[in-house]
Amino acid sequence: MKVAVVLTAVLAMVVATAGVGNAAKYRKVQQVTSIAKAVEKSFVSQNRTSGRESANSCLRRQAKYEANRSAKRGKGFYRVNRKTVAKKCNLAHVYMVFVKVPKKSSKSSVVKKVRRTAEYKRSIRSAKHKVYGASTYRDKKVKGRTYTVLFTGQKKTVVKKPTPLPPPVVTPKPTTPTAVPTSEPTVTPTTPAPTTAPTTPAPTTEPTSEPTPPAAPVLVGDTQFYDELASKILNRVNVIGPFGWVWGDSCAQIEAARFAKTAADARSFDDVNLTPVCTGFNETAVFTAHTGPTVDPYPEMAAALVTDANLSPSAPGGPRNIADALEASSGKISLATFRTHDGSLFTAAVVTFDDPRYTTPERDTNFEQQIAASLAADAGTTPDDIRPADQCVTDEIDSRARSIATGQTNPDERQWTTTPLDCPNLYKQFFTYSKATTPADTITDLTSGTLNGDTGTNAADRINYALTHEEGRFAVRSYRDYRGNVWTYAAVILDDYPYKAPEAVPGFEAAVAEGLVARSLPRIQRDREDGFWTGGDPVWTESDECLAETADRWARTKATSQAKAKDIYAAYIPGFNKPNVIYGGMAETFASSGCATGYADGFVMASKASTPAAVVDEFMTKEGVQGRVDQIGRAYAKNWNGLGTVAYHLAHEYPVAVRSYRDFRGDVWTYAVFATTSGDTRRLDADQIDMMEDSIVSKVNDYRQALGKSRLPRRDCMDTVAGNSRLFMGTRVMWDGSFASYDPHTRMHRNKADIIADSTKQCGVPVASANEIVTQTTDTQNLRSPAWMEQQMSTWMGDRDPRAGWKNSPDHHTAMTDGSWTSLGVSVRDADKSGTYIVTIAFMK
Repeated sequence: MKVAVVLTAVLAMVVATAGVGNAAKYRKVQQVTSIAKAVEKSFVSQNRTSGRESANSCLRRQAKYEANRSAKRGKGFYRVNRKTVAKKCNLAHVYMVFVKVPKKSSKSSVVKKVRRTAEYKRSIRSAKHKVYGASTYRDKKVKGRTYTVLFTGQKKTVVKKPTPLPPPVVTPKPTTPTAVPTSEPTVTPTTPAPTTAPTTPAPTTEPTSEPTPPAAPVLVGDTQFYDELASKILNRVNVIGPFGWVWGDSCAQIEAARFAKTAADARSFDDVNLTPVCTGFNETAVFTAHTGPTVDPYPEMAAALVTDANLSPSAPGGPRNIADALEASSGKISLATFRTHDGSLFTAAVVTFDDPRYTTPERDTNFEQQIAASLAADAGTTPDDIRPADQCVTDEIDSRARSIATGQTNPDERQWTTTPLDCPNLYKQFFTYSKATTPADTITDLTSGTLNGDTGTNAADRINYALTHEEGRFAVRSYRDYRGNVWTYAAVILDDYPYKAPEAVPGFEAAVAEGLVARSLPRIQRDREDGFWTGGDPVWTESDECLAETADRWARTKATSQAKAKDIYAAYIPGFNKPNVIYGGMAETFASSGCATGYADGFVMASKASTPAAVVDEFMTKEGVQGRVDQIGRAYAKNWNGLGTVAYHLAHEYPVAVRSYRDFRGDVWTYAVFATTSGDTRRLDADQIDMMEDSIVSKVNDYRQALGKSRLPRRDCMDTVAGNSRLFMGTRVMWDGSFASYDPHTRMHRNKADIIADSTKQCGVPVASANEIVTQTTDTQNLRSPAWMEQQMSTWMGDRDPRAGWKNSPDHHTAMTDGSWTSLGVSVRDADKSGTYIVTIAFMK
């Protein structure tokens, strides 16, 4: 007894320990009802028998159980037996969909994955009444992972047993009574017996019973019967397509009932004429099935209908079957069943096809050749002289023509693709299309109206031009679909305009100059009234020949180029590790313009507007951008105002040169160069710049050390970061390249995020933080003297003026003395020949 107790206790401990271990390995999960509802809603919307679905509490419980235990396990799904679920929920059949989304689960992603499963596709094809239930659980350990289970079921069909025939009524035969013998009395009667003769009973006629005739066949009118039969047929053929089961029209239904009734009366389909009298169909076919008395006739009946093959004599392409009707866009099915008195069933299915048997579209090259020959003849050329479009254009229109010809919907319901051709380097592109069935009618469609993408030029003229000019290209594709329709796409490409040398535009430059002065005058007059300007009105001051030749060279060179994607501003955009072709650094366009002394500063504006008024409007309404797609910065050129800058330039009577050229495509390229005073040729040499940079680093570290901060080592990569900032100093260039300018009295910093990004890039290590301080020289005299350099550095530090310099500016002082910095870099850069220099110090940690 004690041994039994001990074993029991040990066993309990083992079980308890195992339970603890198992519990420990299960994950924490959370039910997500929103995803489950989305899955159920998707099933209801896609099911073929919309409106005959309902949620099933039993299936929801089963789905919840399976999703919950799978999510807790954290691996794949447990695979429950579908028959077990069907039995628990009292259903005829159950479809099971298991979907695991490993990460970033959302309602849409789960629904999409559910819809792609084969089990889901099979479940929505059935025409039976559906019930469903879904559940979703999220694994809390792995963010975004979900386990979703969807069960869909079919209710059991209530099969009514045929009413048994009543037993025949049998009339009992009448029997002749038999006399019972008695003992003869021993007493002699005193009265003598009567002398009358005894009477003989009359013979009786035996009645005969007549058998009751069998009941006539009865049409099965229960819609649930036909839904179940259709469901069994769908399950057997396993059709996965866009159309599925479509019921036939009334004529086909009447014919199906007629065939089934005739067969039921004769107890056989052998001698039944199965030729429908319905008209208006491309093909018709009749399939039959006969089953004896049975409780579940659906499997046998479905098998017979699916394997049967019958065909109207005129149908081409070989025998049809029910699967053809389910796969075809125009296939429809009508069913009728008659039940005989003994429970036998006779079923006829009439299948109709509105359209011919589907085949993949075929390219009709002969059709294309006839179109090309006719269009070439109209243009006065030959098909051999037509210049074909490039491979991208040809592939694009081939894909479009083949795609629309592949459709099985009615031709009027198909949609042409009207988006531009997705091909590079097309200067002008047009296309058109037709669904005419003859080349002549197709040509009429192609040459009528205007082509897609064209305005003002009729289609016939545009096609004729493309066929007769060197830059013209033409391509056509025709595909014939299974209904005999021909779908044609044609592309008309102007690869380029005929090239010719650029031409000066008479009067264009003078009109631009006049417009700039006229637009500047109201601004100067307003500023004079407000006290901001005391000088004269704006006037046009023509530049010297050297600067004018520079503007002329830029405009003429751009107009001469045959590039298809000419960017008027590409030469002016500064950027990391990219040569700035025109500017070099700041305003070196003007300092190195090729003229005798250069210019102290200036800016360039450019346009390819087609009229002088449009050029003026573009120049005068330019505003600085607040953001651009580049790593440099989002505060670049934010303060520019075109009107004010041009107006004050003209009011100062500074020189301007404007030149305009029209290229072979008709675009007018205009360049305006605005320069100020003549430049100063004095500059610091490389050794003097190095001396200034070393001295700046020393002064900054001395000041930090005096405040108890660490001295910072100088790094080459941070020198590069500091040097990159010079692109911002004194340069007002819109990042879209609309113009570039230099102003030595306006300085702008890069924002902090850009400095950090550049520091990380240049130094090759993650940078937690970075900053910079910037200033410029204040005196341009005695540039090469040590006294001048010392004076500048003292001014920058703030030793000469307690109201200025880095020490006396809260922002600069904070950036310079931050104790967390680990290194710095410095750059001294000459801005232009006027002698203005910019210094930048960059810090990082």
